Amino acid sequence: LAEEMLAFPRVCDEVGALRRLVGTVPPVPSVLLSATRRRDRREAAIWEELHRDLTTWVPGMELVEVEGSGHDMPADRPAAVAEAVERGVAAA
Repeated sequence: LAEEMLAFPRVCDEVGALRRLVGTVPPVPSVLLSATRRRDRREAAIWEELHRDLTTWVPGMELVEVEGSGHDMPADRPAAVAEAVERGVAAA
């Protein structure tokens, strides 16, 4: 996880470059799950901004904050992950 956090600024730059290259994608059923358990307010604000931006890439993408979840959301909140998959499949 430490390596991931150190690489985060570079990843954000790469995502921004990809966004400029790709633009928006066609509308597809999409749910972006966002963890709420963060180390501090600064980290939470960074992820919130990134996730809000990512939802603009796909028209109709749904952003869902999963209370009490951390980085390993399938282990932390498996029911929330399963529900998001079910919603996406139902919308397809």
